[in-house]
Amino acid sequence: RLAKRPARIKPPYRPPLVKVLSLTPRTLPAAILGSGQLEASRRVTVVPEIAGMVVWRDSSVVPGGRVNAGDILYRIDPTNYALRVEEEESSVKAASVELALETGRGEVAAKEWDLLGRDSSKATPLALRASQKQAAQDALEAAQARLERAKADLDRTAIRAPFDAIVDSIPVAPGQYVSPGQELVA
Repeated sequence: RLAKRPARIKPPYRPPLVKVLSLTPRTLPAAILGSGQLEASRRVTVVPEIAGMVVWRDSSVVPGGRVNAGDILYRIDPTNYALRVEEEESSVKAASVELALETGRGEVAAKEWDLLGRDSSKATPLALRASQKQAAQDALEAAQARLERAKADLDRTAIRAPFDAIVDSIPVAPGQYVSPGQELVA
């Protein structure tokens, strides 16, 4: 015979152990991992407007280098362009002198017309040198325009970044001769 079965006893209820924390809100950075390809919003090729020898390149002009809007990226030899400005300044002075001479000649012609006793209202523009004065005035304006163009070309010897950018490629180095429209930086 077997022994009597033991009585079943329910184990006492034990609640689970819980740890209570006081929470306070705070901002944490979220780390997001991903992969892809970055593409520029715009791609521009910087080209010179004038021809000449590249004499200097900024040290930030390297693939991956950052440049800011207005930074000088390259310098083209300014010697010939500076000389051209001096030449055109001389041309403006010469044209100014010629205009002053023609103005004086016109005044002399008007006085001579009066001395001959002729009616000044009947004097032709040619007789009073008005045409020559107008030609001298036109020559002065043309010389001033050439001077402005020469100054603009001198300013264009400094090749500037059009906006903040990252350099992609640099096909030109100091010592190379460049032409208008030739790629300097992409």
